Amino acid sequence: MGPEGDGEAVTDRPPAVSIEHLTKRLGNGVTAVDDLSLTVGPGQVMGLVGPNGSGKTLTLKVLLGLVRPTGGRASIFGQPVRPGARVLGRVGALVGGPGFVPYLSGRRNLDLACRQMRLSGGRPDLEAAVLATGLGADIDRPTSEYSHGMGYRLGLAQALLGTPDLLLLDEPTTGMDPAQVIEVRTAIAERVALGTTVVLSSHHLAEVEEVCTHAAVLRGGRLVASGPMEQLVGGTDRVRLEVDDADRAATVLESLPGVSGVERSGSGAVVAQGDSLRAVDLVDRLDAVGVTVTALRPGNFEDTYLDLFEGGRDTPSAPFPTP
Repeated sequence: MGPEGDGEAVTDRPPAVSIEHLTKRLGNGVTAVDDLSLTVGPGQVMGLVGPNGSGKTLTLKVLLGLVRPTGGRASIFGQPVRPGARVLGRVGALVGGPGFVPYLSGRRNLDLACRQMRLSGGRPDLEAAVLATGLGADIDRPTSEYSHGMGYRLGLAQALLGTPDLLLLDEPTTGMDPAQVIEVRTAIAERVALGTTVVLSSHHLAEVEEVCTHAAVLRGGRLVASGPMEQLVGGTDRVRLEVDDADRAATVLESLPGVSGVERSGSGAVVAQGDSLRAVDLVDRLDAVGVTVTALRPGNFEDTYLDLFEGGRDTPSAPFPTP
């Protein structure tokens, strides 16, 4: 997948992130990242998803030069990643959780980060970063008094200092309430509008579907599927319907043309699968036989993700895009 993957014109610009056959073996013999190849084009928002231990955070740490790979290579904007590489000055990151001096306020902690950036020639904008993450008056409280979510918002503010060309974010909305999540998503969207490329890991599949233009699904350190979000979402045709009579709904739907299978989902819902289902047709048919549909949800990224893992697929296969 390259910059042209979402319909953009092909340019001579190098990819924002290029990972080629990346492998990382840990001291206990576990292969945490296994022959991973992935490309992120300029301006894309790439979501890394997968179970705990799938290699998401470790991949981000390799991109920051914090972990040396066993094999393969990674580059940012065409420059090889290594500890202290100049290209890392173009990267803002929140990986592995925020870390601050606890007896200092959030503002003083950001002041320290600004000083370090200025020494290396950067021009950080502290107030813009604070405003973007919605910390408000809390920015002047000692960070020892911060909640988990507040700490992550301060970490995101630090990542936004200097208007980075690339943001690497590990679970950026962890521990936040819905209003805070919206603020963080808005902050990310504003940076993307300025041309920033984003790679983020998340356990929230709905968040990845809403925020990201592209996604990569990892399992056991291997790439299971990757591609533009609309392709991943469209890879499986399925509709979940909440009904007042699941038994009858299943019987009716199984007889419909184009429906290849029906699954029960709890006591009051069914999931219809097929090549090209139209939710309105399913609802109309059930209504005609007296089955009431109280809610429905067409196939989404969560469905694709569950298909990949419940189906036991370890390698990319149709209909999901491959790298």
